[in-house]
Amino acid sequence: MSGLKSKLLFLLLIFKSSAIEDDHFNDKCFWGEWSSWSECNTNCTNAGVRKRTRMCSCSSATGCDGKDTQVEACSKLTCNPEGTEGCGTSKEQEPPSSRIVGGEDAAVGRWPWQAMLYNKKFFTCGGTLIGRKYVISAAHCFRSENPKPWRVNLGKNRLRKRVFKGNGEHGAEVSKIIIHPDYNSLTNDNDIALMVLEEDVPTDSDVINTACLDYSGNRIFDPTSSCVITGWGKTEFGGNVAEILQEAEVPIVDQKDCIDSYGSDITDNMICAGYLAGGVDTCQGDSGGPLVCTSLKEDNKEYWYLVGITSWGYGCATPNFPGVYTKVSNYINWIKENIDENP
Repeated sequence: MSGLKSKLLFLLLIFKSSAIEDDHFNDKCFWGEWSSWSECNTNCTNAGVRKRTRMCSCSSATGCDGKDTQVEACSKLTCNPEGTEGCGTSKEQEPPSSRIVGGEDAAVGRWPWQAMLYNKKFFTCGGTLIGRKYVISAAHCFRSENPKPWRVNLGKNRLRKRVFKGNGEHGAEVSKIIIHPDYNSLTNDNDIALMVLEEDVPTDSDVINTACLDYSGNRIFDPTSSCVITGWGKTEFGGNVAEILQEAEVPIVDQKDCIDSYGSDITDNMICAGYLAGGVDTCQGDSGGPLVCTSLKEDNKEYWYLVGITSWGYGCATPNFPGVYTKVSNYINWIKENIDENP
């Protein structure tokens, strides 16, 4: 696959808008109408943010072609609170300095399901804790199903192999790696793997929790959803990995736009997330990490669900090439079956 870049071995920190000040800057290009505002995201501490977009059309080869995204603060009255107990709930230990779309340092405990995967002494990939001894990652992170070289660190905020148990962090050996049997390393189709830890993760940690999975299959995650990508990967293509866990809010890209960007390389098992204008994306080192989105439960509170697994893309934050993620909803039965077989 020419130009394919797996995100093996992070979040690009600069949000670029394709906005042009004049709504009509020449006779051949014009901006369309703004879409409706999305639902407010769940960061009620800072009142949250919401988004809307508009498209530009040009009859010429150059001009304003692309998507413009506008972000504004929400009123607290429109912001659903996050849940405080169970899967998909944050254990944030300190308030973030700001909550800016485009990538920033994550507060300790803000994303407590984020896993740090080491192969021997080398940080290799991210992952997501979905049960007390189960971590989901990308199949392309593993050359084989041999668990011996692998170690999973949880509750980490800084990229360090050493685990500080007094801070609630936990390091675990791996007893089994299960790569999806239909994983295709040439196309990255079925890019998902399940890691079974040797022991249960402690339930009393202040910085570790599981992300939710939509076992019912009834929840809808689409471009209006509030979604976040996290990881310690490179902060620019070819650059250095980040020392502190990074976070960025990104929208799910309409599947048609995703296919328009990548063509037949996109299968039904993949989704895109990010901005067609570029500027916000995962990068090398983020592979296997989570794309999580919020969904409202019966208690009228929002919980974070694992929707995508960082998989591949062309470059990092390249315009018209958003990040590509494994579509987790297609693998719920596979995940459940393997968890049941490995209690």
